[in-house]
Amino acid sequence: MLTNSKSRLVACGLAAALFVPGCSGDDPAPTPSATATAAPTPQATATQAPKAAKTPDPHFSPLGGKPATEEEKEYYRLQKKAEDLVFAKNYKDAIPLLEQAYEQQPKDYENAFHLMISHGSLEGVASKASAAYPYAKKVLELAPNTNEASRAREYLIAAEFSPPEDFKYGKKTLASYGGFVYDGETAYKLTSDTPLHVDIQARITKDGKANLWEAEVAPEMVSGNRVTLEKGTEIKVLSEIRFFHGLTSWRKPLPQKPGESDFDDSYFEVDAMYVEVVSDGDNKGKKGWMVTQIDRFMNPGETDPWATWIPSRVDMLRAAEVVEKK
Repeated sequence: MLTNSKSRLVACGLAAALFVPGCSGDDPAPTPSATATAAPTPQATATQAPKAAKTPDPHFSPLGGKPATEEEKEYYRLQKKAEDLVFAKNYKDAIPLLEQAYEQQPKDYENAFHLMISHGSLEGVASKASAAYPYAKKVLELAPNTNEASRAREYLIAAEFSPPEDFKYGKKTLASYGGFVYDGETAYKLTSDTPLHVDIQARITKDGKANLWEAEVAPEMVSGNRVTLEKGTEIKVLSEIRFFHGLTSWRKPLPQKPGESDFDDSYFEVDAMYVEVVSDGDNKGKKGWMVTQIDRFMNPGETDPWATWIPSRVDMLRAAEVVEKK
């Protein structure tokens, strides 16, 4: 029996905390035998704001000495005052204090991180020429495995993002053609070479969603265990998700229920499937997430304001095409 995939997912809240990228909420783990598509349960999205750190005792050195020297106490007070201004979103006043702290302790990545957030929030649009850009790179250099580094990487992806010169948008958008229609027991062929993320579990998290999108727009900046499935590879669909992600996710979460006025060309809509490879070969039996299609918001005010960024990678019908065939 054929089952229609979920209609456009109108809510995909990104993580509310400043240090966590991607969509908020985990998706339910798919049941391999199920043919219905799985969709994430939207979570409440809080206002984007830096997460206040624990207040250390100024009498003990934050730099390793005990008790703290007067110089260390002064540095602590300076950094604490600057961070309080960042937490209050008073970025203009925070920047000179952060710069002083950064000059005193250039290896303290938190100063670089808050400088990235402060400059980036005042500038609005991420770019390689921005004042925030070198601080984002510094965070990745000093603390590559931290939550702050994940947010810094998101900034760099947004700053360096640009469509290929020969890129042409397609017309078969998820908005106009609806979700994919498939049978969970049927094998479908891929219409193009497709990355399969074998390290993202069936119960996909907000980080997994972010990784799917980032690997498409900036593959050189994203690590992970991926294999390339060649065109013609046959797969079975175990689950499907639809979510929004964007170039401003480093700065603030997307609205939980975005309206047309919320969208701009920083928004992307991602359709992805959790699949099992059934073709003979080295990848047979492997399971993982693959991006099926990505659309980008391009033409506000139009009947269908979306444009196809990555066309459908799997040979299956969509809801509108099923109606057309009847």
